[in-house]
Amino acid sequence: MDHRFLTVIGVVAALGAVALIGFEAGAHSARTQMYTSVQVRPVNTLAPVNRGVLKAVGTSAFEVPKRLEVPQIQRKATGPFLQVSTILGGFVVAAAAVAAFVTAFTQKKHTPLIGSDPLGVSRYEAAEQQWSMMAASAFVGTKAPAFKATAVYDEEFVDIDLSDYKGKKYVVLFFYPLDFTFVCPTEITAFSDRAAEFEALDTQILGVSVDSQFSHLAWIQTPRNQGGLGEIKYPLVADLKKDIAEAYGVLTEDGVALRGLFIIDKESVIQHATINNLAFGRNVDETLRVLEALQHVQANPDEVCPAGWKKGDKTMKPDPVGSKEYFKAI
Repeated sequence: MDHRFLTVIGVVAALGAVALIGFEAGAHSARTQMYTSVQVRPVNTLAPVNRGVLKAVGTSAFEVPKRLEVPQIQRKATGPFLQVSTILGGFVVAAAAVAAFVTAFTQKKHTPLIGSDPLGVSRYEAAEQQWSMMAASAFVGTKAPAFKATAVYDEEFVDIDLSDYKGKKYVVLFFYPLDFTFVCPTEITAFSDRAAEFEALDTQILGVSVDSQFSHLAWIQTPRNQGGLGEIKYPLVADLKKDIAEAYGVLTEDGVALRGLFIIDKESVIQHATINNLAFGRNVDETLRVLEALQHVQANPDEVCPAGWKKGDKTMKPDPVGSKEYFKAI
């Protein structure tokens, strides 16, 4: 049952319990007042009662005749049994409300993700929670979260400090779910095979997963034709404590990273961010295209790059008059 529906039931039940107990308390107070008080009115308000009759029966002009008292049968109908049963009913409703609240806030949905990445089987809900907490757009234009970690490069353990690249290189930081999986090695090797093109753009590639450096090393030492990576031309960072994935908003409820990719400029500012779900990989050509466009506009701040722009294509002036030159040319 949907937790929001249970929450509504809990709220309604709680209000009902409060109203029921409050009603019984008010009714009890009213009955007590009815039984203990005497209605006093001047005799002229008791018409058509005859004054002679009052005198004959010895009743004062300021007393309520016995015939106006509440009948005994009504007292029995509103006696202690009804009071106790009403209050108990209120507590039962209150208990139901508490149960509904507890169920609503402890229930977990288990919607399996359609995909083929092992251990990569997560939940759409996990991704939704991550996006609601920290969307990729929230990173763009902000300082990249700093980190220090151990990585594997050239089959050795090396220390990586993101701040070392500030003022020196652009960084393509990409996350993948886990080592020894299926989609992940296709991405890792694709970036490695194009590493020279990124190097020509003064850019460092860093791959990150929540595995240890020992797992990275074992995977690298496994030949590609056996499901391994073979030689990789950039560092694979170990994020065993999951601090880096969490800092970049890609850590799922299941404890693995979504396929996040961030392009960080030389001032350590995130200029581009994308996050894929677990079942489908990224495109290295698109990463290179965006990187070249970013570098072009940073080198030429009076220009912007239109959709699908590639190096050598015409750019656009970001004003109403200048942009017409671009539209006339296409």
